[in-house]
Amino acid sequence: MDLPAPATQSAQTEANAASDPGEIYQRGAEKLDDILEWCAELHIPALTLWVFSTENLKRSQAEVSGILSAIETKVGTLAHDPFMHQKRIQIQAIGRLDLLPESVVAAIRAAEIATAQYDLMTLTIAVGYGGREEIADAVRSFVKMQARQGASLSEVIERITPEAIACHL
Repeated sequence: MDLPAPATQSAQTEANAASDPGEIYQRGAEKLDDILEWCAELHIPALTLWVFSTENLKRSQAEVSGILSAIETKVGTLAHDPFMHQKRIQIQAIGRLDLLPESVVAAIRAAEIATAQYDLMTLTIAVGYGGREEIADAVRSFVKMQARQGASLSEVIERITPEAIACHL
C-alpha cells in the first residue's frame, strides 16, 4: 500500500491556519488594503465589508476572540493608515455594536472619528449584523414610533407593511 508523502511543516501550518477563523479573518484583513487601492483607483465611492454577523457569536469563544481580535487590529490600523487619509476614505460602522467587546467598539469609534471629515469614499464595516436581527430591530423601532404617536395595537398591526418597516432598517 502506497501512503502519501508526509506533509511538510509549512503545508501543515497553512492547512491549520486555513481552518482557524481568526487566521482567516487576519488574511482577509490583509487583503483589504488591495481592495481599497482598487476601489480608489476606480473611483468607487462606497465599499461595504460584511465582517461579523450575529451568527458568528454562536462559534466557540476562542474562534470569536480570534475573529474580533483581527477586526479590532485592522480597524485600529486603518484609523492611522496614511493611505486612508491621503485618499480621504471615511470609515463608518453599522450593526449591533452593543454586542461587541468595548475594545472593539473603541477601535471602531476611533476610526470613525479619525476619518469623519473625509468624503471621497466611504468604507462601511458591517459588524454585529444579522438579517433576522435587523428585521426585529426595524419592527421594534416602527412599533415604538407608532406607540409615541398614540396608535392602538390594531392600528399598528394594520400599518405594518414592507415599506413601513423598510423606513426603520
